[in-house]
Parts: sequence; structure tokens; C-alpha cells
Amino acid sequence: GGSVAAFAPTERLRRRTQSGGQSVSKIGIVIVDAQQLIRAGFSLILQAQDDLRVLGEGSSTADAVALVERHRPDVVLVASTLADGDGFAATERIRALGAPQPCIVVLVGSRDGDLGERARAAGADRTLGKYAIPEQIVAEVRHAAAVPR
Repeated sequence: GGSVAAFAPTERLRRRTQSGGQSVSKIGIVIVDAQQLIRAGFSLILQAQDDLRVLGEGSSTADAVALVERHRPDVVLVASTLADGDGFAATERIRALGAPQPCIVVLVGSRDGDLGERARAAGADRTLGKYAIPEQIVAEVRHAAAVPR
């Protein structure tokens, strides 16, 4: 264990989004799901909001880790099933990266059952149904970004 300080989401936002002397609060998001259609749907829903920005998308555990390292998002939406494994392994690998840490939301399908306990054990902050209505998806991401890390 090191003594690396984690940045609160608002500090990360200010740090990353100052451009042209104007500070714009945008919540940075990474979406990782094996299904391109799910990624596209979530991206369209989130990008339509003025305060949300999708920084990258991927389909695998390797993508999840690389995208978090590259973009240092505020929120990671990661599917419970990925092209090369699962969202729980991806969550554990992201948690091993050190600070600053994103809020991790595991996306679960209708047939996955209750994976909340497994998600929490891996280090995820929350779970969200892949088939949630757009308003719920947006509210969940905003709530996740407000979680102190």
C-alpha cells in the first residue's frame, strides 16, 4: 500500500476539462461491453447530455485497463461478460492501477441474476441493468461520478 492521494471526482473534472480559460464540468466515461450495439446505445444516450462525455469504448478486459490508464475517467461502465473474460476481472485489474480511481459500474443483463455481491467483492461500486431506461442510465452515471473515491 502506498500513500498516493486519490483525487475527488470534481478535482479530476476541473483538472481535465479546463480549455480556453473556461472550466466545463464534464463527467468522463469509459464503456466496456462485448456487444457493439450495447456500447453504441449507452454512448448515444450519454453523449446527448451536456455534462457527460464518453472518452472511449472497448470490448475486453484488456481494453478496459488500457482505456482507464489512457483516459483516467470518472466512471467506467463495464459489462459482467466481456470478449476475453468478465467485468469482475476487469474491475480487479482497474483497482490494481492505483489512484486516481474511477467509480466502476458493472452492467448486468436480464439473464445474469443478482451479481451485486460478486461485483462488490471484485471492487465495483454499483451495478446497473443493461436494459435500464435512458433516464435511469444518465442518473446512475451522474450519481456514480459523485461517489468519493
